[in-house]
Amino acid sequence: MTPSDIEGWSPQGAVEELSAADCWSRLSETPRGRLGVSADDIPGIYPVDYVVSDGTILFRTAEGEKLRRIRNNSRVVFEVDGDIERSAWSVVVTGIAREEDLDSALSDVASEGLPAWAPIDSYTFVRIVPTAVRGRRWAAPSVIERD
Repeated sequence: MTPSDIEGWSPQGAVEELSAADCWSRLSETPRGRLGVSADDIPGIYPVDYVVSDGTILFRTAEGEKLRRIRNNSRVVFEVDGDIERSAWSVVVTGIAREEDLDSALSDVASEGLPAWAPIDSYTFVRIVPTAVRGRRWAAPSVIERD
């Protein structure tokens, strides 16, 4: 038997799948994530402030490369991760990104409190409608002392 024959085994230790509720809880509690989107077969990753609203992810951005990529390819991936009590976790959302109507977005921002991170004059709001959500947790690795 090899380690790969053991269900839940990984190089960093046992991996636990998070429930959908646990994934959304972690998404709701984390203020920043990373958006992945490709254009012309070249992937890009962008940090964003966001809020969770009605099972979607809402963020704001300005005109630029990120928004051009979204307009060319609405299929995106969004990821957050963290450490808690000697374990690490990661939640990955795949979905469809679309520019959001300003009135709808502002009502969500007012109720959820979108944080200010990058001060810009003019925002475009983007909503990610998930097609899949997956989360995992694993034990934090032990620190190995080296001479």
